[in-house]
Amino acid sequence: MKAQERKYLRLAACVFLICLLTAGSVFAQDKPPALPQENTIPGFTRVPAPQPQQRIRAKRYIEAPQQVAPEPIQLEPQQIYIVPEPVMLKSLKVFQRAHLMLMSLSEEEINHYIQTLKSGQTIEDREHAANVLGSRAVWRYKNDPIIHDIYNALAGAFRENTDETLLRSAAFALGALGMEEAGTVLVNYLSYGNSNNVKYAVVSSLGRLQYRGAVNNMISLLLYDNDTELKARSAEALGMIGDSSANYALLSALNNNDRWVRREAIDALGNIGSPEAKYPILNILNNESDLELREAAARALRKIESAADAHRVN
Repeated sequence: MKAQERKYLRLAACVFLICLLTAGSVFAQDKPPALPQENTIPGFTRVPAPQPQQRIRAKRYIEAPQQVAPEPIQLEPQQIYIVPEPVMLKSLKVFQRAHLMLMSLSEEEINHYIQTLKSGQTIEDREHAANVLGSRAVWRYKNDPIIHDIYNALAGAFRENTDETLLRSAAFALGALGMEEAGTVLVNYLSYGNSNNVKYAVVSSLGRLQYRGAVNNMISLLLYDNDTELKARSAEALGMIGDSSANYALLSALNNNDRWVRREAIDALGNIGSPEAKYPILNILNNESDLELREAAARALRKIESAADAHRVN
């Protein structure tokens, strides 16, 4: 049986091989007919088959902008702002004063500034020396004998010079020292001096010194002088001195046309604390339209009432 199966298998394999060979010869003979050559068929022309188009891969890039020649720019002439000399000098003085507040001088340096004040080569050097000697840099020497040397140098500079800037600096410095005898040096200038700018400094220093010997001079300035700033500074100084004999002049100044003079007169009456000033100031508080003057009146009334309460307790 097995022998017979082998026989059938061989036969089937032979048949299969014959079929493969036959199919190969048939496929080899089954080719497409050749296209006729050009102009072989009348009325027809051979058209070549279209070739496949190649894909063109786009390059990714950014086109640079076209450079255009810039138009010529017409520059306008620059305006150069020149700082006026008075403004520059004022800024320099402010810086110098701020620097003096932080300075601390030795006795040797103080003697140097005293000599500069007496015999400096320029007015600017002498003015700076006066500012230094009247600054906080010498305050720690107020109980030292050298303070009298400083005072004598400043008083001499105020008596012996006529330069306005130097006189102002010396006047402020004398007021800053806080020595009462400086009042006798300064007060005469209110009667015989010619510069109102110097008088501003003198009045402020006399008020700072609380020098009562200048009260009559300041009352005269407040009532009769035509300079508004001098009137206002005199009213302020009278309030710092605190002498009640100035009440009449200060009450008259409440009717002044200048609000600065009126405000300083209100503050001065409050500092003096006289009861007779209560109702005129109360009238300002109730009827004045200027807010700043009303605020000053309210402060002055509080001070007057506090002074009255203290007087009743005593």
